[in-house]
Amino acid sequence: MRHEIHKKHRLVFIDIMKIICALIVFMRHSVTMFGCNYGHFINECVIGLTSPAMSCFFVVSGFSIHYQQRNAETSSQWIRDYLKKRFTSIIPSYFLVVLIWPLVYPSQFKDWVLLLPINLLGVQTLYRTLFGILHNGGTWFISCLLLAYVMYPVIKSVLECNKKWVTIIMILIPQFLLVYSNVIVPRFSLDGLYSNPIARTAEFMIGVAFSELMFSLKKDIISANKGKYLMGGKKPLYTQYFFNAVSQLF
Repeated sequence: MRHEIHKKHRLVFIDIMKIICALIVFMRHSVTMFGCNYGHFINECVIGLTSPAMSCFFVVSGFSIHYQQRNAETSSQWIRDYLKKRFTSIIPSYFLVVLIWPLVYPSQFKDWVLLLPINLLGVQTLYRTLFGILHNGGTWFISCLLLAYVMYPVIKSVLECNKKWVTIIMILIPQFLLVYSNVIVPRFSLDGLYSNPIARTAEFMIGVAFSELMFSLKKDIISANKGKYLMGGKKPLYTQYFFNAVSQLF
């Protein structure tokens, strides 16, 4: 029987957060790449918020995807359906940018032809020095998204062991590595993590694991409340009110 992608209602609050983060990043690139000016104060705020906004985008993306897919049975058919849905959501618009670029900037046609395989495969973020060439300064994050999407079935299969300590470790280890990198990057004059696809996948994993932890705790609390109710105790509804309130925000 063909496996269907598991569907849930959209997380409106999370979608709004992603839109705000994307808007901040877009404004940053419009200032630094195209010379747009929103006033000195707004320009400085946008530039200062770009890095945390990008991190927030990948964390909430992981949270949102796992919220939608966590109850789906992990099978080869599900993986195909999931990847098809993810890729078709971003690849067409990305390819459109790639293909029309030489029409808008014909002087860069030779560079466009030479870099076409890299851009079509979406691996330009592996080459940081390409950011000032063609559209790569604004489309590098597609590489990071593609890697995160490909890695999600692996992350999901690990979380399906239903052990909270595994989920917590999958939050703490990536977070430690990200914080630790802030120490070693300036110490050894290394490339920053802003466009690093491994770092962005780590942030994505944190969002996935946090989603799993939140909803597994909700399930445990509901089960405990039901047990107390069946044993004749008073059902403590305040915990359910808390999660209902959170759900309403989302």
